[in-house]
Amino acid sequence: MKLISTGVPANLQYNFSGIKDIETDKTSSNSGTVGLWAGNAEQRQNYLELFNPAYKVESDYNIYAAAGLYYNFELIKFTLYDYESVDNEGEYKKIGNKTSGDITGEEFIIEGEAEEVHNLTLKELNQARGESETSTDWVDDNDAATGLFYLKGLGEEFGYAGSVYPNYWLAFPESVFTLSLGYVYETGTIQTSSYGWKGIRPVVSLKSNIQIKKIER
Repeated sequence: MKLISTGVPANLQYNFSGIKDIETDKTSSNSGTVGLWAGNAEQRQNYLELFNPAYKVESDYNIYAAAGLYYNFELIKFTLYDYESVDNEGEYKKIGNKTSGDITGEEFIIEGEAEEVHNLTLKELNQARGESETSTDWVDDNDAATGLFYLKGLGEEFGYAGSVYPNYWLAFPESVFTLSLGYVYETGTIQTSSYGWKGIRPVVSLKSNIQIKKIER
């Protein structure tokens, strides 16, 4: 079973600069902390075999980042939001009961109930919407029914009054642009970017023996 979050008060500022050198130089001033979570050679190859993104090879910058978002989400550092974004680190307002101090993506894993966490992929989003695995022909018509596109209220959480529904990263490279990760724009369409303020969409895989019940709030 997988739960796909419809909004979490955390974002990630990704910058591709220096990311290709993370295995030999993890202190590059351009790479921030990306060396801690970018995909290694084995992970990049496994990622390509699993998702088969078009026109992409294991050495592309965005494969390092996409594989890292898929396999190493729990290693990403998140700092308390203070308007000073750091490349390749996340920021948060409140995760679980955490409202202070640095955390990592591991905080998104429910202890004792979840097995792993990663960032949402194109394939998973298309499966949730009933589209073909590689479809990029996204429209807004299904958003209200699924709630999968919008990070509701996240923009307001981070002080962006006009960004009630901000963009979010996919753990997937857009198929025709080198050096760019894919992200979902607030209208539900795919865009590409190598740098910028974006949200995240963690997917938590739960253990098979847990029970879920609805709690009225």
